[in-house]
Amino acid sequence: SSSIIISSSESGDVEIKSDRLTTLSSKKNILVATTGTGTNEGQINITSTRTTGNAIRILGAATTSSTVDINAGILDIDATAAATLNATSVAINAASGELDLTTLGTMDINAGHIFIETNKNTSASGTFHVDADGTGSAISFNTEHEAGFHGATNSIAFEITANANTGSITGINAGILDINTLSSASITSTG
Repeated sequence: SSSIIISSSESGDVEIKSDRLTTLSSKKNILVATTGTGTNEGQINITSTRTTGNAIRILGAATTSSTVDINAGILDIDATAAATLNATSVAINAASGELDLTTLGTMDINAGHIFIETNKNTSASGTFHVDADGTGSAISFNTEHEAGFHGATNSIAFEITANANTGSITGINAGILDINTLSSASITSTG
């Protein structure tokens, strides 16, 4: 039950140096906290000068229930090279704020299934907008689905549904509209 306390006065610093390995170990909890709230107070810095390999490691995976919890007013993560996030599932929630994914290169999304909803579980109206602004830009949708896949005899490869009511409008505006089919083409209207 004994304690070891290292303290300094308000004007003094505490510095620990070592030319070899330095280990801080506890059978219970380790708490690192600052209490200052001034302009030059309250900051915690962890710095490594290692140039290759793992510079800073945070290990909290003793079991699948082990949690690493980061709470911040603003969270800013910068990487000068690649950034990788691996998990069995990933959830990103921006609440009512804006979620931006920005790149000047290629955005590549690979998935078994992709499902996008707007305004899920709300009464508000949502829009889904795909825009290619460049004068040489193009938007392409391609599916390799084959009829009869998964046991269906007349399965649909690509479908656009916008018939919530008789006033729902599907608008196609084009300079030139070119539609090609390898089999029959059918347009059905009740009006």
